[in-house]
Formats: sequence, structure tokens, C-alpha cells
Amino acid sequence: MHVINNLHHFSAFNGRYSFNQHERVPLNAPETKLATTGKAGNDPILEQEVKRPSKKSLRDVTKDTLEIIPYIIKSLEEAGEAPRHSVLYNHDEDSCWPLEKKNPYFPDLHTDIKVIMEDSLDAAVFLGNMHHFLGSEDRTPVCVLNFANQSHIGGGFYSGSLAQEEDICRRSTLIDTLHPHYYPMKDDECIYSPSVFVFRENARKADHKIMWINDVFLLPEVSIISMAAECRPALNSSGDDYATSSSRDIMRQKMRFTLRVAGNNYHRRLILGALGCGGFGHPPKAVAQLWADVLSEEEFEGWFETIVFAIWDPKPPYKNFLAFSEVLSAQSLLEYQDSEEENGITSSKDEGEDLANDLKVFAKPPPVVMLETDKTESFDTNLVKDIRDTEMMDIEENEESEESRRSKSSVESDGFGRIRRVLGL
Repeated sequence: MHVINNLHHFSAFNGRYSFNQHERVPLNAPETKLATTGKAGNDPILEQEVKRPSKKSLRDVTKDTLEIIPYIIKSLEEAGEAPRHSVLYNHDEDSCWPLEKKNPYFPDLHTDIKVIMEDSLDAAVFLGNMHHFLGSEDRTPVCVLNFANQSHIGGGFYSGSLAQEEDICRRSTLIDTLHPHYYPMKDDECIYSPSVFVFRENARKADHKIMWINDVFLLPEVSIISMAAECRPALNSSGDDYATSSSRDIMRQKMRFTLRVAGNNYHRRLILGALGCGGFGHPPKAVAQLWADVLSEEEFEGWFETIVFAIWDPKPPYKNFLAFSEVLSAQSLLEYQDSEEENGITSSKDEGEDLANDLKVFAKPPPVVMLETDKTESFDTNLVKDIRDTEMMDIEENEESEESRRSKSSVESDGFGRIRRVLGL
């Protein structure tokens, strides 16, 4: 397994951020004018990125979502492409057995792990569009881990809450797959939704803008595993670890279960995250270490090509994001050194110190240099013919407005082409 800390090299979906250890500059011009900041230790994120929509506006989006989903499902059914039904998996059932020690279909599959600051759906859509850049062709949808509520369908989806599960439900058809008879979920249960269609942008980037609703076959498709973490487990006196081994064991089993469901359904690209590290009160560094331990187990070797930990944690002190980056980067260093030693290559102590220093630099982020710019218009996603091939629609000249031409240019110059350049693809 090859673990990568992508703090320094990842550009988020549609170029939201580019990180490196010396600067943090937004790739796309912000929608509002922001003055350059230079105070030491002051590290704000773009204001419009961290503003929370009101509960009323979120409830309005929820209402619209519930009206849109039947249209999407009906359109797919009429075309003979009805989404596959969701399944409630139980850890004790034969339907989700432990994985073989080597994937029989891809015995030598190499696993890359990336840690990025991004929300789960944007990361999944981007990774899904990059399938032709991977080591082996894979048309199976990206599988996303949903941090589910154990008792309530969609968590606070109906009441106007805004956490990861609620965001996914407002932006996709997930809520249609979470059936009442699945609830409450037991500790050893999860819901697998194989066909979930994403039809909204996120609230921060485009105010929940609708995507290609006029042609449902252009909507990105993902699979989702809805797994609930234990709510408010007891922590030690310092709050950085579990107080009991039972809580740790429960979480470890949930992680294994998640990977088994994904593997048994032939997913090789996963979007994971800081399960339980929000309102459920789990210690992020301990959770990150459990993920690292489980992913290192022999059972999961060779089953996954790319695993992305999407951690949306935009406000200082970036507790969740830095915890996962630090733990998985340390894991990467150890595995890299072990691999070199096995091949007769010696690694200097300085290399390990360099990586540790890189982490320390990021742990104390430098001042942000915000781009001083005029208000820019968001691109019209209806111009996209097929985002999987990143081609633009052919639109009749007499029907294309000046605003559409500016939007089209924005997509071509600031969209996936820029992301590929940042990633070196």
C-alpha cells in the first residue's frame, strides 16, 4: 500500500484550493473582493466558503430535492436504466464475507491513499471523472462513505441541519434509498446504495446549484455506504483517545465492515473520511490511526486502487484534517522505508526529518495571500455535454449568450485542465 499525503499537491474539484508548504492561494477568483492578509498566524479561508446557509434555506433546498428526485428516478426507469435497490448489510450474514487475502481479479493492484481538504461528493465526482488516468480501467462508480445517523433517516436532512450526511442527501438521490425499515441500524449494520445520482453543486461553491437536470444521463453516479459511528463514546482525560477498548474495537469493526462491503461490490476507488469526528465526538487522531491500522491488514491488500480521505475542515486549527494528514503521512514514511530496505536501499534519517518538518510547517500555516479580484460569475454547468470526457456542448451560435460564452471559457481554463496540471497528469 502506498500512502500519499496530498496536502501539497492536490487541487480540489474545479480548482478550489491549491496547497503547498509555502503558500495557500485559491486557484479560482473568489466571488467577493478580499483584501490581502499578511498577519502572522492569521489563516482565514475564503469567507464565502465557510458561511453556513440558514436553516430555512436548507429546508427549502430539502423540499426542492424531494420534488426533483422522483423526476430523476422516473426518467431513468423510462429509459430502462432504473437505479439498483439499496441493501441493508449485517456483519454476521454470509452476504458480506471477509475479503480474500489477494483480490483474485487484480492480485497485484497497488493502493494509493490521499488526504485532501474537500467534501465527499466533490471528491467522488472528481475521482470518477479521472478513471482513465488510473492504472487499470474501472467503470464501477466511486464508493463514498456516508457518516450516517443510526436512528434518523438522513440525520437532520428534514430539519435543516448541515453535516456530511445532510449535504449528501440534499445534493443527490441518496435519501430515496434510505428506507424506513432499515432503521434504527444496529452497530453491525450498514446500508449500501449502489446507484446514487448527484444533481447539485455544494452550498459553498454554487449555492446548491442544479446540475444537468435536463438530461439525467449526464448526472454523476456514485455508490454510497451509510455507516453510523457510535454516538459520543467515552474519551480519556485529555480527550485525544477512547477511554475504553470496546469503543475502539467497535470502530475498528465498522471500518473493516465498510471495506468488505466495498470490496464485495467490486469497488476499487473509495472516498472515506473522519468517521464520527464531528458531532459524534470521536477523537480524530485515534480514528485516523484506526483507519491506518485496518488498511494495513492483510485482508485488504490489493483490493483498492485509490482511497481518498476527504476531510472538509476549513477553519483553524484544522484539527481533523491535520490529524489524518499526520497519521497517514507517518504511515507512508514507514512503509516507504520498509520497501527500500527490502530492496537493499538505505534511507537516510534526514529524509524522515524532512517529511516531519513539512508536517510541522503545515501545522502552522503561513498567512494566506488572497487574490484581489472583481466579482466573477460562476460557470453554467448546463454547457457541459459529458463531464466524464470533459467536453463542451455544441450550442448553436444564435442561442449562445455572451454570459454563456464567458462561462464556457471559464470551464475550459479553470476546470479540469487546471486540476490535471496541478496533479501532474
